[in-house]
Amino acid sequence: IAASKHEDGWFRYTEINAVLLISEAHVKQISKELLAHPVVLLRVDTPQQFRYEQFINNFQAAWATFNDAPLIKDSEPIQSFKDSGFYAVSADKKAKRKELPRQEAWARHYEANPYFRKFTDDWLRWLFGIMMVEIGKGMTKRATPEQELRAQFFWMEVFTHFMEEVRHRAIDMRFFTNNEGSIGELNDEMKRRFPEDFGPPS
Repeated sequence: IAASKHEDGWFRYTEINAVLLISEAHVKQISKELLAHPVVLLRVDTPQQFRYEQFINNFQAAWATFNDAPLIKDSEPIQSFKDSGFYAVSADKKAKRKELPRQEAWARHYEANPYFRKFTDDWLRWLFGIMMVEIGKGMTKRATPEQELRAQFFWMEVFTHFMEEVRHRAIDMRFFTNNEGSIGELNDEMKRRFPEDFGPPS
């Protein structure tokens, strides 16, 4: 639009010298942790040229500060936005939707390497008790960030592998709760180890 001309070849909008395109609908992977949004300067060679460079530089810096993001400048001109490396955020979301849910991915990892297969049922019952204590530790009010992360990721992954093995052996879950190492005993163990969160032992 800015570069459009009349039939006689004269610019339709002579007062427009540049267009700054900012898109939050497109991103580009700059590093492992950093996604960039494009801010593209389109110059228009109209006869009436104004000094806009300083304003554009200040605006870009202010925009980056407002978004709490670094301002990364690329001196190479973009010949085609299609070939610039930026892609639509909607396409990225569609690709992520195709990714396996974390629990299903963990299950497939265990299927490829069923490392619990060599242990006895009694050993699995012992592991069940350990997992309940460790996962519970990460869910208490006094849990440290490290305990929360281990509960949400490491121990939940182990628990997923455990459940895959239980399913493979067709073990009734009552085996883990009605015998030695029962849920009641585990609750007592939690109260003993973390009295500030679970109260005194019963």
